[in-house]
Order: sequence, then C-alpha cells, then structure tokens
Amino acid sequence: MAGDTRPSRATAGGPRRTTDGPLYRGGPVALAELIADWHRAGATDGFPLVPVEPRRDLERLVNGTVALLQHRGLFHTFYPGGTLREHLGLARPAHAITRASPGPPTGTS
Repeated sequence: MAGDTRPSRATAGGPRRTTDGPLYRGGPVALAELIADWHRAGATDGFPLVPVEPRRDLERLVNGTVALLQHRGLFHTFYPGGTLREHLGLARPAHAITRASPGPPTGTS
C-alpha cells in the first residue's frame, strides 16, 4: 500500500528465510507464540533452535521461550529415564563380546 510506513515482517521480527533455514528476530514471548502456533497447526512437533549469539540468546531461549512453552505444556519439564535410552523406552543391547561368544568349549577325547 502506498504511504504505508509499518515495518515489514522481516524488519519487525519473526522468521525469515536464509540458506541455513529460517532465521528468527524477535523476543522470547513472540517466539513462544510462533512455536505454539506451529504446534497447533500440526506443522511441527520439534526442531532445533540455534542461538545466533549464545551468550545473549541462550539465556533468552531457556529462561524466556522454553519457560513459556513449558507453562503451556509444549516443552518437557522432566524426563522419566536417567538416560536417553531409558527415556525412549529402548532395551539395552547385549554387549558385543557377549553376542560374539560361541559359548563354553565342549570337550573332545
């Protein structure tokens, strides 16, 4: 629209396409809203978030966005297993040496 001075989505924040995937500019509350919207729409059930500036962004992600998502029930607050294998309900595989062992030798005379 001519004369429209509102900022575009890219300059106002929100996701924007890059060669490495979507890049998000905005605060933790808006990011939590965006993720919740994607979840409600069935667009995703999980994805990695990579902070651009870890010293600044990691704290915002953990104490801001993740805390909000946990409050909404969209992010784990605790994991039931002590290991990833236990959390996923996977059986512990037999040890390689135990599997390869032919058993005790049989006596021959």
